[in-house]
Amino acid sequence: MGFCVVCTPADRYSTNGRLRQVRERRLSWGSERLSAAGLRQLAATGVDPRKPDAPRPFYAIRDRLCETFDIPEHRTILGFLKLLRHRVTDCARRAEEHVRVIERERQFRDIDQADGSNLFRDFDVPRMQFLQLASDRAKDLAERIREAAQLNFLRGLTSELRMPYSPIFSNVLPYRRPRDEMLRYLSASLVIVDEGVDERAKSTGRIYEQWIFLQVVAALRLCGLAPVSQEGFLRKSERHRFTIDIERDTRVCFRCPDGRSVRVRYEPWIHPAALARRRRDTVYRGKSGENSWCPDILIEVLTDSGDSSKPAHLDYAIVIDAKYTSRIRERHRDSVRKYNEIRSTEDDRPAVMQVWLAHPSEDGITLWDEAVEWTILGPSRPRDEIVNGTLGVMPPAGPREGEGESHVNEVLLDFAKGTLAYLNIIRADEVARYPC
Repeated sequence: MGFCVVCTPADRYSTNGRLRQVRERRLSWGSERLSAAGLRQLAATGVDPRKPDAPRPFYAIRDRLCETFDIPEHRTILGFLKLLRHRVTDCARRAEEHVRVIERERQFRDIDQADGSNLFRDFDVPRMQFLQLASDRAKDLAERIREAAQLNFLRGLTSELRMPYSPIFSNVLPYRRPRDEMLRYLSASLVIVDEGVDERAKSTGRIYEQWIFLQVVAALRLCGLAPVSQEGFLRKSERHRFTIDIERDTRVCFRCPDGRSVRVRYEPWIHPAALARRRRDTVYRGKSGENSWCPDILIEVLTDSGDSSKPAHLDYAIVIDAKYTSRIRERHRDSVRKYNEIRSTEDDRPAVMQVWLAHPSEDGITLWDEAVEWTILGPSRPRDEIVNGTLGVMPPAGPREGEGESHVNEVLLDFAKGTLAYLNIIRADEVARYPC
């Protein structure tokens, strides 16, 4: 049974509720209407209200109708408010965390250039101001949502996150507006996971970079390398749920059959020589500037130095930079050629002998130097020569039906097989054994 009541002025709008039957033990005089349960309770205690000498008043179980705001619509509204509060609180936390990350990386970017520019002053300071403003607004909004969840008709209810469809949501005017707002929000922004934890959408270019990183890791694994460690890849979100959150300098390490290791790093900082050596990094940027570099993916082939105080010996390094563009132009090539200047902190020799631009296309593996060919054993040149090229890597249009495991891109799988054979990590006669 439904009814509509006008709440206190503080609530400011009409609120629906319902009548429910409450069974309670109350004092009675014998003239009240008793239910079957009440009569059974009186019989069990030996009280007969029909007798003139029966004690009065006496306790009896009686049913009473009372109003309640505990209806599905209110539980849905409360669940939606809790979802919003969780999200804005998380937004505030992430904004403040981003500010802290920028502050930690200030030493790499707060450097005055010859033309008077300064990356920290010109780009990072305005970004931090914007992030702080966003954090303050999110905190204020979270407090307003908390107050809304304490309104009389929501207080003490159990929240439910369900789709807002019901006769009340559709036909009662004060409920139609929150229903429309909830549907607009749910259809426009997020993927709602399990109990209301939401995953925000990232830019397509960012997703493509991270997809390339994951595909490189998957291709190396499919080529027989055993993963031994990962850093910055998985994080706990709530309860027993973990999410993949690829952060800067995420690392996945593989053990090679010959005892070496392959380390794949996402967005690593490549510092100037002095700072890189203080941090015991394996590589440093060229000597022509002081700002740190940050390629999308750095693949390192390492040999353990046997001394815990020294970094591992770097045998070879490859950079992959992802560009979400259908066509690679000369300016794209010019922007990444600098990575060939990355050197080893151990002996100052050139470390990055291959730089690749990955972009969504069907062109496959293309070398920039027409005198170089890509074969099943990698580039057709010795390992002491620089080999740069383009990887045309097209993401799938959708999931493949009937496959139990995620599909590894064929271009990156061919690239991984050729690279491992080129570096003598797998033998030439083993290349054909791995899936195409």
